[in-house]
Amino acid sequence: MGPRVLEAMPPFFKERYGNPSAPHAKGADMKAALEDARWKVSSLFGAERPAEIIFTSGATEGINTAIRGLALQSKERGNHIVASAIEDVSVRNVMKHLSKNGFEITYVPVDC
Repeated sequence: MGPRVLEAMPPFFKERYGNPSAPHAKGADMKAALEDARWKVSSLFGAERPAEIIFTSGATEGINTAIRGLALQSKERGNHIVASAIEDVSVRNVMKHLSKNGFEITYVPVDC
């Protein structure tokens, strides 16, 4: 974790916590904080709209969301996905799920 992130997070662990979808004051505070973070990240990456930024709880959820979303969005262009044979288990699990749902997965060997 970067030092600036580490410095910014303690209030969200101790005082400023809540469900950003909740209809109460803590929820509204969290929604505002989340949208502020989304705006900052979208500016950093040059996204056209802050809504393009999706926060996930970790790498596995992010990988799952990205690969599955791209595969389903692009299915009309084809159902063949190529991945390396040394992918992380989180990637392999998404590929396994997609293969059970009509996608053809090819694993390319890696020459180390």
